[in-house]
Amino acid sequence: MRANRVRQVLADLALSQVANRSVDLLTPSEYRRLVIGVQLIKDPLVLLLDEPAWGLDPLNTYFVISILSNHAKKYNRIILVTMEKPRSDIMPFLDRVSYLCLGDVVYTGSTRLMIDYFRSIGFPCPELENPLMYYLCLSTVDRRSRERFIDSNNQIAALVEKFKLEGGPYRKYSGPPPDMDHSEHKVPLSAYGRPSVFSAMAAIFGRAFTMMSPCSYMGIQQLFFRLLMLPAFFFLLWNFYWEIEDYQRSFQSRGGLIFNCVAGTAYLATAATSKTFAQHRTRYYHEAREGLYRGPLFITTYNLFSLPVSYINVMAASAIVFFGLGLGDTAVQGPDWMGWLIFGSVLWAVWAFVEQQTVALMMIVKSSYSAAAASIALTTFYLLVASATLRSLVGLPDWLYYLSHVIVYRYVAAVLHEQTFLDKLPNLPVNATAVCPDNNAEYGCRYRNGTYYLLERYHFPQNGLDLGRQDLDLWSNFGLSFAFFGGMLTLNLILYLVPLPAFIKSKFRD
Repeated sequence: MRANRVRQVLADLALSQVANRSVDLLTPSEYRRLVIGVQLIKDPLVLLLDEPAWGLDPLNTYFVISILSNHAKKYNRIILVTMEKPRSDIMPFLDRVSYLCLGDVVYTGSTRLMIDYFRSIGFPCPELENPLMYYLCLSTVDRRSRERFIDSNNQIAALVEKFKLEGGPYRKYSGPPPDMDHSEHKVPLSAYGRPSVFSAMAAIFGRAFTMMSPCSYMGIQQLFFRLLMLPAFFFLLWNFYWEIEDYQRSFQSRGGLIFNCVAGTAYLATAATSKTFAQHRTRYYHEAREGLYRGPLFITTYNLFSLPVSYINVMAASAIVFFGLGLGDTAVQGPDWMGWLIFGSVLWAVWAFVEQQTVALMMIVKSSYSAAAASIALTTFYLLVASATLRSLVGLPDWLYYLSHVIVYRYVAAVLHEQTFLDKLPNLPVNATAVCPDNNAEYGCRYRNGTYYLLERYHFPQNGLDLGRQDLDLWSNFGLSFAFFGGMLTLNLILYLVPLPAFIKSKFRD
């Protein structure tokens, strides 16, 4: 039924020939008819169109108005059209016309009786004049000078009073045309109410995948930001860190690699979300106003689409660095698949958390760039406080240390540091000629192994600073990384469930 309805509307709007053409390639007239068709597909009983022919040439204006007139008569619907400069050639398509000035009615009634009415009160339309424009100018205040303003204002006030006294017969509607066959009256699609939950989810889900089609410019953008941008960044990291030498400076290099992986994933997740979610948000606000579905259903369906795509994206990107730089456990025979699964999954927890954070900000900030800037500022603060790379957790003041417990990057970085360093990289030399002694006393031999590198950054029993703090616990930190993502997702469900305040709603009217 839905496919038949779409084909019928395309035929009514003379769009069947361009049905498979990209929106970017449509002419202004075709695009305008497509926008109108999006509303007609729901078969509304009453349709209000503000300047449907704005910016079109006379021929296409005539074409669009004639199509609307035909639709109204064919399906017995009401279409209200506002026009600033109506042309005379569209007059036969208008059954009724209304002139308003400052909220008062100058005339409303049959278009064919309009000329007779104004002639009867002393305002005949001159020959060769466009009646629609002539009487529109008559109903408009002239502000070119003070005297003209007063005269036109008085004249309009008189016309308003005149219509109140003598406009009754013209105001009345005479009913449907006599040749209308009421036996063929169709029930509007809007009479069947809102679509079911599963129908709405299927429509949102299918539209999200359609928006990733490489056949359009927008689809190519979506594919780049969702599937190609992060692997490209990790390929650059692999290129920069290629052949990390097993010397003392390798500890700092590997620590920097972890930070770049975490920070790059977070920042690129912000960029990708702010760029790709805006189109979905716009559709949501339009459709939610029409009562098609509510916010939690939209967020749930969007995440059912987005999260698997982002997981594939992050796992593919992490494989480039993990296997390309040999970060796996050397004690494992063959590829360290479990190590890669942990490495990629915690980075995906970062991506998912930042995505939900940006979506939440875009709930109250109209500009995608402003929302992205706010998300980047928050991410930068989180990384400075809790990543244990730019600043060690051991050296943090107590209040900042406890604050880091509510930041996801603390747990993600701890998993990656423990996976990379704990009880690994033993006895690395200073360089190719200077070997570190076993007691680690010679100058330049700062770290005996990876555990000694972690001693400067985390609290755990081996560092001799037993303050009742334990920062390194691989599986606890792994689980907490995903708990933060779940918390942010729950926050989004709540945000999109609560009705928007009026001052926020006004930001999304376009």
